[in-house]
Amino acid sequence: MIDFEDFTIDESRFPLDEMKKITDQKQYIPIIDAGIKVNDGEAYNEGKKRGVFVNDANGKELRGSVWPGTTTFVDFFHPNSSIYWQDMLDTLYQKVNFSGVWLDMNEYANFCDGYCEPPGGDEGFDYSKDLPYNPGSDNIESHTIGLNATHYGGLKEADVHAFAAMLETEATAGFLKRKGLRPFIISRASTLGSNHYGFHWTGDNGASWDFLKGSIADNFNNQLWGIQMVGPDICGFAGNTTEELCARWYQIGALYPFARSHNSNNTVSQEPYALGDVVLQSAKKNLLLRYSMLKHYYHIFVNQKGLGTIFKPLFFAFTNDHNLYIDAIADTQFMIGNNLMAAPIVE
Repeated sequence: MIDFEDFTIDESRFPLDEMKKITDQKQYIPIIDAGIKVNDGEAYNEGKKRGVFVNDANGKELRGSVWPGTTTFVDFFHPNSSIYWQDMLDTLYQKVNFSGVWLDMNEYANFCDGYCEPPGGDEGFDYSKDLPYNPGSDNIESHTIGLNATHYGGLKEADVHAFAAMLETEATAGFLKRKGLRPFIISRASTLGSNHYGFHWTGDNGASWDFLKGSIADNFNNQLWGIQMVGPDICGFAGNTTEELCARWYQIGALYPFARSHNSNNTVSQEPYALGDVVLQSAKKNLLLRYSMLKHYYHIFVNQKGLGTIFKPLFFAFTNDHNLYIDAIADTQFMIGNNLMAAPIVE
């Protein structure tokens, strides 16, 4: 992108003719963030003209801060938002064809807590009065927009926070269908029903054994919520991974429904070749195993028709075996479909 601005491509670093050579042969999936850079660019000017941005508590355009700096956010509850979003996706598609879309920072993520620019007046969100219970956090506006921000029709952010990303995924799926593509969409934020339009990854985890082990339960939970295509960041996102941890993570990660390595830009490089021969051999061996079983995995997805679970606890398949209910097995082993069992090393 140019300065982290959505729907742009830095043609000086990534010439379009060179990009075309890639997209003619490979699947290319760009990351698109939910925050629109506030500048004189097409995305911001079009959105402002069409009135599709989220407002603050006083009805003025809400300003946040994300990677490009000062941003505003698309109000996906607005009836014009889907066409706006699809038009913006098309401006990028006209320059570089892509096969799917990666929707990130769409909780909405905000580097400020609530408001970067307090709107004045009725700016605070009173937890004691405005929520029926405390969801368990000291500040549930941490790293998101103000919960009394307003959407189209007078909707309050506190009441619809979970659904904006689903509507964004729906609009993105509509664009890909218009292009004759089978929608492949990964979203960081999801809710019940999101699986009708896209898939999910479990967000910024840590490079630790606890997160490796916990990824199994993360996948189980998402299956129960109807999201079958799911997985975390292999080797961990935050913090420095180790040779042993990353090697073991490739063993389990190759079996996730959705598998990808990813890490923060302020940590050690964790490409397999950067961590030594042990990780390199583990990645090679296990990713080859993954490719060898992709058709079987695909068959399970097709056979399930979007229903039920694909990556599941053992006791889902063997309900009468009470040994499978103990934590040492229930939390660390899993079934892929009804025929393949995995017992990975998690510590």
